[in-house]
Amino acid sequence: MDTIRYDYQPKTLPFALPAAFCAGGAVLMAKFALDNDRGMIIDGLIRLDRGAATVFLWGVAGVFVVGLAIAVAALARSFAPARQVVLDRHAISAPKNGLSRPIETVRYVEISGLRLTQIRSHRFLELRHPGGKLTIACSMLPSEYDFDTLVDTVRARCRARGR
Repeated sequence: MDTIRYDYQPKTLPFALPAAFCAGGAVLMAKFALDNDRGMIIDGLIRLDRGAATVFLWGVAGVFVVGLAIAVAALARSFAPARQVVLDRHAISAPKNGLSRPIETVRYVEISGLRLTQIRSHRFLELRHPGGKLTIACSMLPSEYDFDTLVDTVRARCRARGR
């Protein structure tokens, strides 16, 4: 059983596009809020006077700013040195989540459950252990082939350890 290493980091393009969209949305909504001189009717159900409409537009701009901050954090992480998922003889080590620095190590004998999940086109491997769960995202690995190989290797090593 050799040690296997996979680079684990966000891809640049999937975060660059949302960052640009959120930046544009924040600027546009802020301009609308600054220039607002009238009320607003939302879907014919909600009537806002001029002040409330301005607050609403600033709120939408704020939501875009939060989205921009998240996208920029992930984008910055994609340019940083790659972290790694490491499978050695006795354990798997991986970042606790996609953007965090701490590395979590889980011994194969401690894994109580493996679960593959899919949300739309995004796939995840969930490893349950006494300390909680460790989730590895397919999108953070170099390729889908690497993800499938990682899943098969973890399953085989868990079986070899009696799990």
